[in-house]
Amino acid sequence: VKGRLVWIAYIFKLSNDSLFISFSDFDPNKLTEVEKEIGNKVPYEKIKDENKENSKIILKPRNSREFDKLVSAGIFNKTISMKMEKPKP
Repeated sequence: VKGRLVWIAYIFKLSNDSLFISFSDFDPNKLTEVEKEIGNKVPYEKIKDENKENSKIILKPRNSREFDKLVSAGIFNKTISMKMEKPKP
């Protein structure tokens, strides 16, 4: 974001033979709603693009407790899963 290094967080969960990967994926129109929801949970910074039209939110959790609040708030709202196939005999 504007030449800065930022982390993009993913949550991985292994259950039996499936791997679940959760991540954030918000529609730009819902950004204000997300900002209100997380504003009292963790520090963050809002950055506008060069045209001042679109924004990004950089979340800045200071410790694992604040990160847990983000997880509980549904910030990681998209999940994909992969299932391991057993080799055929």
